Amino acid sequence: MARKRALNIDGSGVRTLPQALSLLIVAMASAGTAWAQAPLRQLSLDDAIRLTAENQSLRARNFDLKAKQAAEITAGLRPNPQFSYSPSTLTPLRSVDNTLSVAQTFETMGKRDLRVQSARADTRISGFQVQDFERQLAFQVKSTFVSALVAKTSLEFAQDNLKSLDEVERLQRLRFQKGDLSGLDLVRLEGQRYDFERDAADARNSLQSAKTTLRTIAPDRIAEQFEIKGDLVYREFAPARPDLMRVLMANRPDLKAADAARDKSQIDIDLARANAYPDITPSIGYTRTHDGQDLFGVSISVPLPLFDRNQGERARVAADAARIQAERAATYSQAAADLDTALSNFGTARQKVTLLRETYVPKAKEARDRTETAYRRGAVSLLDFLDAERTYRSTTLNYIQSLGDYWTAVYQIEAATGSPVQP
Repeated sequence: MARKRALNIDGSGVRTLPQALSLLIVAMASAGTAWAQAPLRQLSLDDAIRLTAENQSLRARNFDLKAKQAAEITAGLRPNPQFSYSPSTLTPLRSVDNTLSVAQTFETMGKRDLRVQSARADTRISGFQVQDFERQLAFQVKSTFVSALVAKTSLEFAQDNLKSLDEVERLQRLRFQKGDLSGLDLVRLEGQRYDFERDAADARNSLQSAKTTLRTIAPDRIAEQFEIKGDLVYREFAPARPDLMRVLMANRPDLKAADAARDKSQIDIDLARANAYPDITPSIGYTRTHDGQDLFGVSISVPLPLFDRNQGERARVAADAARIQAERAATYSQAAADLDTALSNFGTARQKVTLLRETYVPKAKEARDRTETAYRRGAVSLLDFLDAERTYRSTTLNYIQSLGDYWTAVYQIEAATGSPVQP
């Protein structure tokens, strides 16, 4: 009896050990599902790219693709047979001839097959357009993430400078209180602090703006308050235009869409020509006469193309094919221009990063550190210290921005080629 009470919860809940284990497993599974769906509070670049699959604009384009796939079914359907019944009254309310007939239209010149080919080509175009949207969306996400990293790094730099300046300011206030420092020098020092506080405020605003944009990727999967995970670091990359051009020609989705549109236009020309020829509709009829005779008949119906020979549609698809060919040439030219622009931006950004990273930032930091040490000892003036501080600040901020431009250019190359190429 005691054992039964141990397994019985308040006399109405779980009464057996297997039931208790089952409920525990269900609860753990539910908790695991809730944990798996919990909004992200730290967002890395890989997370952001992965979440683009849940982007609503991308989902809308995928639904459009499904609609195009459904159109293939419609294109392949055969015409429905036609059934007719016709009673013929010879004498009112007495003698009636009943006629039944079934007709089936047969399409000529391969129209059905051409319709299916055209619908499939349209589906291929939509599929490549979805991939091209993914390409552009990925670049937007990557460039925005780089902006967030630039703002995050700039904010950390400004906060470090504020901490260093706080220490200098604390020491100088002590000197001011002892009469060893003029009030003007202290005001100048406080003025420098404003520059760092402004840098921090601007960085916070830029970071929040970038995070707001990133959250639009999948608002339900990213927490309202989240942190950017990642560091802005330099990695060498030496792209070769001929290799990138080959990658571009093989992978860029908008080029594939342009090729598919060209193929579809030729199919549509063939279909318009085929539609100029009439279809044949044979029919079989049966008549039961009023005097009990059974009559069978066969007939064929063919429209006579005396006036409508599909002239307008043939002219339209021919003009459309010429337009598509011109757009295809423009798309190829634009793709090459995109790559050249990306490579130019990359070359400029890499040159700036290399100079700043290897020469100017180290020198500016060394000058700032030495001047600060000398200023603490009273060996140099406050103006010299502030000048060295401003030079280090502007040089480092330029380096951080150049790093952002460098990675943006790398991702621009990836967008231009339609394939990952980063180091």
